[in-house]
Formats: sequence, C-alpha cells, structure tokens
Amino acid sequence: MIVWEITPTSATDYDFTPWGLDENFVIIVGWTDFMEGEEKGEFGYSPDGYNFYPVNNPEMVNAYLPKPGFVGILKIAPILDDIPIGIYSGMPTHDDDSVTGDPWKMTVWEFWITDGAYGWVPSLDSELTFTAWIEPTVDHKGQSMASIIIFFLNASAEPGYCMNATPQNGQWDDTIGSDLKFHIDQPDPRVFRWDETTAGTWVPTTDATVKVICLDYGAHSGSLTAIATIAGENAIARLTRDGRSWVIELGIAFYYAPIPWDMDHNFISDFAGVYDWFFPI
Repeated sequence: MIVWEITPTSATDYDFTPWGLDENFVIIVGWTDFMEGEEKGEFGYSPDGYNFYPVNNPEMVNAYLPKPGFVGILKIAPILDDIPIGIYSGMPTHDDDSVTGDPWKMTVWEFWITDGAYGWVPSLDSELTFTAWIEPTVDHKGQSMASIIIFFLNASAEPGYCMNATPQNGQWDDTIGSDLKFHIDQPDPRVFRWDETTAGTWVPTTDATVKVICLDYGAHSGSLTAIATIAGENAIARLTRDGRSWVIELGIAFYYAPIPWDMDHNFISDFAGVYDWFFPI
C-alpha cells in the first residue's frame, strides 16, 4: 500500500535584520513517520500511486510506503528548516533549528479471519471455530472501528454422511443439505445463526467468533467469508495463520477461509492420510 500525493505542511519564518523584520524561505529537509528501527516506512516518489521510487531530495517526496504488514495509526510529517537570509533584504538572519510540521494522520486498518480448518480432515459432527477481527479497534480520530460482522458459509452437499447413509431426525443437524452448517449453539453471545449457512452479530463489534459443524466425511469445496463495513467501505476478511497472511484467491480478489484446505483442488483435504506416528522407546 502506498500513501500517495502527500501534501507538506506550509510554514513561514520571520527574523530581524539590520533593516528590520524580514521573511525567510522555509524548505523541507526531511520526513518522519515518528517510528523507530524496523517499524519505519519509506518516503519516496510515485508518479501514479502504484509505482514507488526512493528519492534523496526530500522536496521531491510525494508518497510514503509503510512497512509491509503495518496496521494502526499512521502519522507522517515534513521536517522543515529556514534559509537564514531575508527574502526581501538579502541580509543574514538568525538560523533557527529545524522543526517537525504538524503530522497528517490516517488509519491503516485490516480485517482478518483465522483459518480454523488448517490441518483439519472432515468427519461427522466435528466442529470448527473461526474468529474475524478488525485492527485497530480505534481510529486516528478516537472513534471505534466496530462494525456488524456477517458470516457466509459455503460447502458441498454430498448425499448422506458416509456411503450415502443419511439419518433424518428433522433437526437442524440433519445430514441432508449442506455438508457444513453453522452450529445452533454459537460460542459468541453476540453472534446469532440466521440459517444453516448465514450468521452475524447483533451489535457492532471489532471481533466475532463462529462455530461450524461438519455433517459429512466427504465435505469439500467449503469456505467461510466474513464481511464488515469499516469506515464506510465494505471489507472482506483476509486469512491469517501463525501471524502470517495467507490469501486464497477465487475469481477476483475474493478472500476467504477454506474448509477444508485443498490447494490441489481434488475435493480431498490436503491433510487426509497424513499421520504422525509415535513409537515407544
């Protein structure tokens, strides 16, 4: 992500000369994002908001490139200094120390969803939990980032649960229909189950957890999508595992949690038939 078309803070400087009060030129001598070490981003030039080029001249800077994965409150500002010569008199003036301009603030937010199905193999009545959350929880204006979060569940609909065996008890967990369903008893009291494949929060929140039940040993091609409206924009959750971002694309920039993981698209969990064997010593 590039923060593009940065507008520097304007500033004026006046100092006394033997001829009286005169104005000095103020120039940009650097930029800061108020961060230290590895957290620091990079200032540079972008002609189009997509391509980014580092530059040595701070007055050419019009773009900022945050550190990859940065999420939070971003502050950027120019560092300003005077040229100690009066504009109109041409006389030497006091050389003031450089100053940092008023920072421009913005919120860099992300919407995530955990991959509760990583390492999972479908089995009857097995349960999975997924959590979607918004970061940060408060924006740069001190306002909550909370939103109604809606979950959509997609899954195969193979007959029965094993070799077409199909118990029918007229309950919500019949093996007829979708092979994956939202559990009728959700662990998060803010979440309600609309139907077997749709759930959502009662109130705006920055995190929500849902529970899914599997009703077929052969469940495949499933996915869970979380959608929220953040800062007036519709957001689809990204997938994360062990602090890293895993993006699974389906169609055009569509992010979801796969159930089960099936990267070779053979309708079988990637972890089926994979076992850890332990032998006594």
